[in-house]
Amino acid sequence: MIKVSVMRNYFLVAALLMSVHVFAQTSIDFSCDKATKIAKANEKVSSFTSTFTQTKKMSFMDAPAVSEGTCSYVREGNKLCMKYTKPAGELMLINGQSITISRGGKARTMSAKNNKANALANMLLSCTKGEFASLGASDLTYNETKTAFVYTMKVDIEVGKSNISKLELAYSKQDMTMVSLSMIEPDGSYTLYELSGKQLNAKIDDSVFVAPKKK
Repeated sequence: MIKVSVMRNYFLVAALLMSVHVFAQTSIDFSCDKATKIAKANEKVSSFTSTFTQTKKMSFMDAPAVSEGTCSYVREGNKLCMKYTKPAGELMLINGQSITISRGGKARTMSAKNNKANALANMLLSCTKGEFASLGASDLTYNETKTAFVYTMKVDIEVGKSNISKLELAYSKQDMTMVSLSMIEPDGSYTLYELSGKQLNAKIDDSVFVAPKKK
């Protein structure tokens, strides 16, 4: 989606359905019943494909930038591919212990030895799996909208080894999969991703998760 900032390249995915009416809000423990059910439900999701819309707003920008693309996820092997159609040609790929960013015809692959890249990959995959409790975040609050369970939590920047200080996630009441994720920085900058048209347990060709060759 956005063509700004290195963090955009690391695919700071984002969420929170701001336009939906919130019915209730309570401070809860990560071991709460609904959080546990979300993680359990996502254990049955072996894969999915969807379209996504990314909204990126940096502190220096006058207005958010919006991008679009397709998302492919396979639980086994921790595989996630975000392929941009607008702007076309950009890619963010997680395949096990490596992360590949492709932009402007140039591809860069980083291993788990890169602490920041590894932390962001872990954060993204944990949220996708509904296992956000594993992130060790604090000050968790829980809300319900007409269509989603919404969680907001603080993230320790030092522990997370990233610039993200707050996460906002929404999971569908229908199938309990993630429909949006927002990663927010201390200065208010954020990246918001919203997933739609999701097809669960779809057959996805292995070639989707092969990193493009460096040019």
